[in-house]
Order: sequence, then structure tokens, then C-alpha cells
Amino acid sequence: MTSSTPIDAGSVVDEFFTAFGVGDLDHALSLAHKNIEIVATGPKSVPWYGTYHGRDGFQQFLERLGGYTETEKFSVDRLISEQETVFAAGHLKHRITSTENVFESDWALRCAVRDGAIIEYQFFENTAAAAAAFD
Repeated sequence: MTSSTPIDAGSVVDEFFTAFGVGDLDHALSLAHKNIEIVATGPKSVPWYGTYHGRDGFQQFLERLGGYTETEKFSVDRLISEQETVFAAGHLKHRITSTENVFESDWALRCAVRDGAIIEYQFFENTAAAAAAFD
């Protein structure tokens, strides 16, 4: 008989932030469940807002975010997990590459982790400030 240690949901999300933060997109994507749903709600003028499905959708979301911004600051100030649910919050500062405008915001994230992978990813930020940075 083998015993398995349950995977801590907070550790999975923390590992995602670490991988994405150092530009290891392959590792970040490996932490996504094959049926992941990503929700980043906001005005259509912000290219990364929308709903995405599956690992390909997650890759598209991350590439859009990275393709339109230069990150000047991204901090994870809080990460709280309980069973499958993880909440994280912090602060970000992005420069929009097409306008050179700065977008700065507090942010929050709600994730669900199943089978050791992120299956739900819902991101919240100041959507009005993001849209204004594209003007």
C-alpha cells in the first residue's frame, strides 16, 4: 500500500507565480489543468481580457499579457489557501508597449486547484486604468 501526500493548492499557485515571474512559460503552463478556465473580465480594448479554455487558452492569455506589457513591478503580497481554493493579492505596474503609458493597480486572483493543477483562474485588477493605458 502506498500513501500519497495531498498537494497543497497554495504551493501550486506560488510555483506558477515563480515560473511566470522568471519567464519559464513551459513550467507555468505545466501547472495548468488540461481543462483550465481563465477569466479576466474587462473592456474589449484590453487585449488580454476575456475567457480562455484549456492549456492552449492559458498560453494565449499569458502571451497576450506579456506581448502588450513590460512588467516593471509585480508583487504577491498575500496568498491564502483552503483545500482547493487559493486567493492571492498584490500590486502590479506594467508599461503598455504600444503607448508607453503606465498601468498600475492592486490585483486579486482566485484559483481552484484539482489533481495538482490550476483548473480555475480568475483575475481582478483596475480594468478602467488598464483601458486608459491603451489610449
